[in-house]
Amino acid sequence: MDSPCQPVDQMSILERRKHLYWRLKQSDFRVQQIVQAPIFSMSMDNSQQHPITDVGRVCSKYRYGMVVYNCSTHMVLLVFESAGGCGPLYKPTEKQLDCFGIGIDGTPYRCHTKSNDGALLHQVPFIPGQGVFYMPIDHAFKPKVGTYGDFSYVVSVPHDTRVKDFGMMPSELGDEIMRCYLERGMRETSKGLPSSIFKATLQAAIKNIEEEEARKTQDFQDAEAWRMRQDVEDKARRQDTPHNGRVSQSQVKIPLSHLQFCASI
Repeated sequence: MDSPCQPVDQMSILERRKHLYWRLKQSDFRVQQIVQAPIFSMSMDNSQQHPITDVGRVCSKYRYGMVVYNCSTHMVLLVFESAGGCGPLYKPTEKQLDCFGIGIDGTPYRCHTKSNDGALLHQVPFIPGQGVFYMPIDHAFKPKVGTYGDFSYVVSVPHDTRVKDFGMMPSELGDEIMRCYLERGMRETSKGLPSSIFKATLQAAIKNIEEEEARKTQDFQDAEAWRMRQDVEDKARRQDTPHNGRVSQSQVKIPLSHLQFCASI
Protein backbone atom coordinates (compact mmCIF):
# COMPACT_ATOMS: atom_id res chain seq x y z
CA MET A 1 0.00 0.00 0.00
CA ASP A 2 1.35 3.46 -0.87
CA SER A 3 2.56 5.47 2.10
CA PRO A 4 0.64 8.69 2.76
CA CYS A 5 3.80 10.17 4.29
CA GLN A 6 5.82 10.55 1.09
CA PRO A 7 6.32 14.08 -0.33
CA VAL A 8 3.35 15.44 -2.24
CA ASP A 9 5.41 16.13 -5.37
CA GLN A 10 6.32 12.44 -5.51
CA MET A 11 2.72 11.19 -5.33
CA SER A 12 0.83 10.06 -8.40
CA ILE A 13 -2.57 11.59 -9.17
CA LEU A 14 -4.30 8.50 -7.69
CA GLU A 15 -2.13 8.65 -4.55
CA ARG A 16 -3.01 12.30 -4.02
CA ARG A 17 -6.65 11.49 -4.48
CA LYS A 18 -6.44 8.73 -1.83
CA HIS A 19 -4.39 10.60 0.77
CA LEU A 20 -5.17 14.30 0.21
CA TYR A 21 -8.91 14.86 0.28
CA TRP A 22 -11.45 17.33 1.59
CA ARG A 23 -15.21 17.72 1.87
CA LEU A 24 -17.27 19.01 -1.05
CA LYS A 25 -20.75 20.55 -1.13
CA GLN A 26 -23.97 18.64 -1.71
CA SER A 27 -24.56 20.83 -4.76
CA ASP A 28 -21.38 19.43 -6.37
CA PHE A 29 -23.29 16.19 -7.03
CA ARG A 30 -26.64 15.41 -8.63
CA VAL A 31 -29.04 12.48 -8.90
CA GLN A 32 -28.26 10.38 -12.04
CA GLN A 33 -24.62 11.51 -11.99
CA ILE A 34 -22.06 8.77 -12.67
CA VAL A 35 -19.18 8.77 -10.20
CA GLN A 36 -16.24 6.62 -9.19
CA ALA A 37 -15.90 6.20 -5.43
CA PRO A 38 -14.09 4.00 -2.88
CA ILE A 39 -16.44 1.17 -1.87
CA PHE A 40 -15.88 -1.00 1.20
CA SER A 41 -17.24 -4.46 1.96
CA MET A 42 -16.54 -7.26 4.41
CA SER A 43 -14.00 -9.77 3.11
CA MET A 44 -15.41 -13.29 3.11
CA ASP A 45 -12.25 -15.22 2.23
CA ASN A 46 -9.86 -13.82 4.90
CA SER A 47 -7.45 -12.88 2.13
CA GLN A 48 -4.11 -11.52 3.33
CA GLN A 49 -4.39 -8.87 0.62
CA HIS A 50 -7.26 -7.19 2.47
CA PRO A 51 -6.50 -4.87 5.41
CA ILE A 52 -7.38 -6.10 8.90
CA THR A 53 -9.68 -3.96 11.05
CA ASP A 54 -11.41 -4.28 14.43
CA VAL A 55 -14.27 -6.08 12.70
CA GLY A 56 -12.15 -8.36 10.53
CA ARG A 57 -10.73 -7.98 7.04
CA VAL A 58 -12.28 -5.40 4.76
CA CYS A 59 -12.16 -5.24 0.98
CA SER A 60 -11.87 -1.77 -0.53
CA LYS A 61 -12.00 -0.86 -4.19
CA TYR A 62 -12.82 2.05 -6.47
CA ARG A 63 -16.10 1.33 -8.22
CA TYR A 64 -18.42 3.24 -10.52
CA GLY A 65 -22.00 3.97 -9.66
CA MET A 66 -24.95 6.25 -10.31
CA VAL A 67 -26.25 8.64 -7.66
CA VAL A 68 -29.84 7.67 -6.80
CA TYR A 69 -30.22 9.87 -3.70
CA ASN A 70 -28.35 13.01 -2.65
CA CYS A 71 -28.85 14.45 0.83
CA SER A 72 -26.98 17.01 2.91
CA THR A 73 -24.61 14.55 4.61
CA HIS A 74 -23.99 11.88 1.97
CA MET A 75 -25.26 10.35 -1.25
CA VAL A 76 -26.46 6.86 -2.15
CA LEU A 77 -24.96 5.08 -5.15
CA LEU A 78 -26.37 2.26 -7.24
CA VAL A 79 -23.10 0.36 -7.67
CA PHE A 80 -21.70 -0.87 -10.99
CA GLU A 81 -19.28 -3.80 -11.01
CA SER A 82 -18.02 -6.44 -13.43
CA ALA A 83 -17.05 -9.54 -11.39
CA GLY A 84 -13.74 -9.70 -13.21
CA GLY A 85 -15.49 -9.51 -16.59
CA CYS A 86 -17.95 -12.32 -15.86
CA GLY A 87 -20.78 -9.93 -15.03
CA PRO A 88 -23.86 -11.54 -13.46
CA LEU A 89 -23.33 -14.72 -15.52
CA TYR A 90 -22.49 -16.88 -12.48
CA LYS A 91 -24.94 -15.33 -10.03
CA PRO A 92 -27.88 -17.49 -8.86
CA THR A 93 -30.80 -17.32 -11.27
CA GLU A 94 -33.01 -15.47 -8.77
CA LYS A 95 -30.30 -12.79 -8.33
CA GLN A 96 -29.90 -12.33 -12.07
CA LEU A 97 -33.47 -10.98 -12.04
CA ASP A 98 -32.19 -7.94 -10.08
CA CYS A 99 -29.33 -7.25 -12.48
CA PHE A 100 -28.97 -5.10 -15.58
CA GLY A 101 -26.05 -4.88 -17.97
CA ILE A 102 -24.27 -1.68 -19.01
CA GLY A 103 -22.68 -1.70 -22.44
CA ILE A 104 -21.53 0.69 -25.15
CA ASP A 105 -23.61 1.64 -28.18
CA GLY A 106 -22.78 -0.52 -31.19
CA THR A 107 -21.15 -3.29 -29.14
CA PRO A 108 -23.11 -6.41 -28.10
CA TYR A 109 -23.22 -6.96 -24.35
CA ARG A 110 -21.06 -9.93 -23.39
CA CYS A 111 -19.68 -11.66 -20.30
CA HIS A 112 -16.59 -13.79 -19.82
CA THR A 113 -16.91 -17.48 -19.04
CA LYS A 114 -14.30 -18.98 -16.74
CA SER A 115 -12.71 -22.32 -16.02
CA ASN A 116 -13.01 -24.28 -12.78
CA ASP A 117 -9.82 -22.65 -11.52
CA GLY A 118 -11.14 -19.15 -12.23
CA ALA A 119 -9.26 -18.42 -15.46
CA LEU A 120 -11.21 -16.33 -17.99
CA LEU A 121 -12.18 -18.16 -21.15
CA HIS A 122 -14.54 -16.89 -23.85
CA GLN A 123 -16.89 -13.93 -24.16
CA VAL A 124 -20.51 -14.98 -24.59
CA PRO A 125 -23.71 -12.96 -25.21
CA PHE A 126 -25.83 -12.63 -22.09
CA ILE A 127 -28.93 -10.63 -21.17
CA PRO A 128 -29.49 -10.06 -17.41
CA GLY A 129 -33.00 -10.13 -15.98
CA GLN A 130 -33.46 -6.34 -16.17
CA GLY A 131 -32.03 -5.96 -19.68
CA VAL A 132 -29.08 -3.92 -20.90
CA PHE A 133 -28.54 -0.15 -20.98
CA TYR A 134 -26.16 1.13 -23.64
CA MET A 135 -23.97 4.19 -23.03
CA PRO A 136 -23.11 6.62 -25.86
CA ILE A 137 -19.73 5.80 -27.34
CA ASP A 138 -18.40 9.29 -26.57
CA HIS A 139 -19.39 9.31 -22.88
CA ALA A 140 -16.68 9.73 -20.22
CA PHE A 141 -17.83 6.49 -18.55
CA LYS A 142 -16.52 3.51 -20.55
CA PRO A 143 -18.02 0.28 -19.17
CA LYS A 144 -15.81 -2.73 -19.71
CA VAL A 145 -16.87 -6.29 -20.55
CA GLY A 146 -19.40 -7.64 -18.07
CA THR A 147 -20.21 -4.32 -16.36
CA TYR A 148 -23.54 -4.60 -14.59
CA GLY A 149 -25.64 -3.18 -11.78
CA ASP A 150 -27.73 -4.93 -9.16
CA PHE A 151 -30.83 -3.00 -8.08
CA SER A 152 -30.42 -4.41 -4.56
CA TYR A 153 -26.80 -3.20 -4.21
CA VAL A 154 -26.53 0.41 -3.06
CA VAL A 155 -23.99 2.10 -0.77
CA SER A 156 -23.58 5.51 0.86
CA VAL A 157 -20.52 7.69 0.23
CA PRO A 158 -19.60 11.18 1.47
CA HIS A 159 -19.33 14.35 -0.58
CA ASP A 160 -15.57 14.63 -0.92
CA THR A 161 -12.75 14.74 -3.43
CA ARG A 162 -12.18 10.97 -3.38
CA VAL A 163 -15.41 10.73 -5.38
CA LYS A 164 -14.64 11.47 -9.04
CA ASP A 165 -17.22 12.81 -11.48
CA PHE A 166 -17.79 10.96 -14.78
CA GLY A 167 -20.69 13.04 -16.07
CA MET A 168 -24.44 12.68 -16.03
CA MET A 169 -26.15 9.53 -17.20
CA PRO A 170 -27.99 10.31 -20.48
CA SER A 171 -31.45 11.45 -19.42
CA GLU A 172 -33.44 8.64 -21.05
CA LEU A 173 -31.18 5.95 -19.58
CA GLY A 174 -31.04 7.66 -16.19
CA ASP A 175 -34.82 8.03 -15.99
CA GLU A 176 -35.39 4.38 -16.89
CA ILE A 177 -32.78 3.13 -14.40
CA MET A 178 -34.35 5.29 -11.67
CA ARG A 179 -37.82 4.00 -12.55
CA CYS A 180 -36.67 0.38 -12.38
CA TYR A 181 -34.74 1.00 -9.15
CA LEU A 182 -37.74 2.57 -7.41
CA GLU A 183 -40.20 -0.01 -8.74
CA ARG A 184 -37.96 -2.93 -7.81
CA GLY A 185 -37.33 -1.48 -4.37
CA MET A 186 -41.02 -0.98 -3.63
CA ARG A 187 -41.89 -4.44 -4.88
CA GLU A 188 -39.24 -6.20 -2.79
CA THR A 189 -39.81 -4.06 0.31
CA SER A 190 -43.56 -4.67 0.23
CA LYS A 191 -43.16 -8.43 0.44
CA GLY A 192 -44.34 -9.66 3.81
CA LEU A 193 -45.74 -6.26 4.80
CA PRO A 194 -49.44 -5.67 5.51
CA SER A 195 -51.12 -4.26 2.41
CA SER A 196 -52.31 -1.27 4.44
CA ILE A 197 -48.69 -0.11 4.97
CA PHE A 198 -47.87 -0.45 1.28
CA LYS A 199 -51.05 1.38 0.22
CA ALA A 200 -50.38 4.20 2.70
CA THR A 201 -46.83 4.53 1.36
CA LEU A 202 -48.06 4.73 -2.22
CA GLN A 203 -50.75 7.27 -1.31
CA ALA A 204 -48.15 9.44 0.46
CA ALA A 205 -45.86 9.22 -2.58
CA ILE A 206 -48.71 10.20 -4.93
CA LYS A 207 -49.58 13.14 -2.65
CA ASN A 208 -45.96 14.32 -2.67
CA ILE A 209 -45.84 14.09 -6.47
CA GLU A 210 -49.07 16.08 -6.82
CA GLU A 211 -47.80 18.76 -4.41
CA GLU A 212 -44.49 18.99 -6.30
CA GLU A 213 -46.31 19.29 -9.64
CA ALA A 214 -48.57 22.01 -8.19
CA ARG A 215 -45.53 23.89 -6.88
CA LYS A 216 -43.79 23.72 -10.25
CA THR A 217 -46.97 24.92 -12.00
CA GLN A 218 -47.27 27.84 -9.57
CA ASP A 219 -43.58 28.72 -10.03
CA PHE A 220 -44.08 28.73 -13.80
CA GLN A 221 -47.18 30.92 -13.57
CA ASP A 222 -45.40 33.34 -11.22
CA ALA A 223 -42.46 33.57 -13.64
CA GLU A 224 -44.79 34.20 -16.59
CA ALA A 225 -46.70 36.91 -14.64
CA TRP A 226 -43.41 38.61 -13.73
CA ARG A 227 -42.28 38.50 -17.37
CA MET A 228 -45.56 40.04 -18.56
CA ARG A 229 -45.28 42.83 -15.97
CA GLN A 230 -41.74 43.53 -17.13
CA ASP A 231 -42.93 43.71 -20.76
CA VAL A 232 -45.68 46.20 -19.81
CA GLU A 233 -43.28 48.36 -17.80
CA ASP A 234 -40.67 48.32 -20.58
CA LYS A 235 -43.32 49.35 -23.13
CA ALA A 236 -44.51 52.18 -20.87
CA ARG A 237 -40.94 53.46 -20.46
CA ARG A 238 -40.42 53.45 -24.22
CA GLN A 239 -43.64 55.42 -24.75
CA ASP A 240 -42.60 58.03 -22.14
CA THR A 241 -39.37 58.71 -24.09
CA PRO A 242 -39.97 61.02 -27.17
CA HIS A 243 -39.23 59.36 -30.51
CA ASN A 244 -38.28 56.15 -28.70
CA GLY A 245 -35.32 57.78 -27.03
CA ARG A 246 -34.01 59.79 -30.00
CA VAL A 247 -33.54 63.54 -29.41
CA SER A 248 -35.28 65.75 -32.02
CA GLN A 249 -33.62 68.79 -33.57
CA SER A 250 -36.05 71.09 -31.70
CA GLN A 251 -34.80 69.69 -28.44
CA VAL A 252 -31.13 70.56 -29.11
CA LYS A 253 -30.10 73.61 -27.07
CA ILE A 254 -27.63 75.90 -28.92
CA PRO A 255 -25.31 77.88 -26.66
CA LEU A 256 -25.96 81.71 -26.64
CA SER A 257 -22.30 82.42 -27.43
CA HIS A 258 -22.62 80.38 -30.61
CA LEU A 259 -25.68 82.40 -31.71
CA GLN A 260 -23.87 85.69 -31.07
CA PHE A 261 -20.90 84.48 -33.12
CA CYS A 262 -23.18 83.54 -36.05
CA ALA A 263 -24.95 86.95 -35.89
CA SER A 264 -21.64 88.81 -36.11
CA ILE A 265 -20.69 87.10 -39.39
